[in-house]
Amino acid sequence: MTTSAQFASMSIEEAQIRIECLYGFKLAALSPDRIIGAQEAVMGRNCKWEQIADWEKMTDHELLEKTGFAEAENCADLMVISEASFFRNKGAFLIRKSDLRDFTSDHLASIGECMYSGDLIIVSLDDGATWIFSHEGHYTTLPACG
Repeated sequence: MTTSAQFASMSIEEAQIRIECLYGFKLAALSPDRIIGAQEAVMGRNCKWEQIADWEKMTDHELLEKTGFAEAENCADLMVISEASFFRNKGAFLIRKSDLRDFTSDHLASIGECMYSGDLIIVSLDDGATWIFSHEGHYTTLPACG
């Protein structure tokens, strides 16, 4: 586990194992499509996507508010997996929910790209609730596991 700025991170492989433990089943890969497919197949959950019009013109903070990810309840610790986690080898970020807004700002400042520039996965490490933003501008929330 390493620390970038004030936020810890872990490898994508470690993150996938941790998420699989929360979900109680294996994932073929750590991606929005694989998470949703597994949740639907294994747990019988149907995913409802909501589209955000003109999302490319919005700031990360506007998108954070629009998606409601910052208002998640019943969780204290989060794992955030952004495009930088994969394509810049930054790994999965481990943060306190109370730091999500600061992390959103820090992501752009320290990595040089918006947090919502592509696929984004946020997982509650407390109960496995998952928030996903797609690179096509739609988002969904998957309830807690169990």
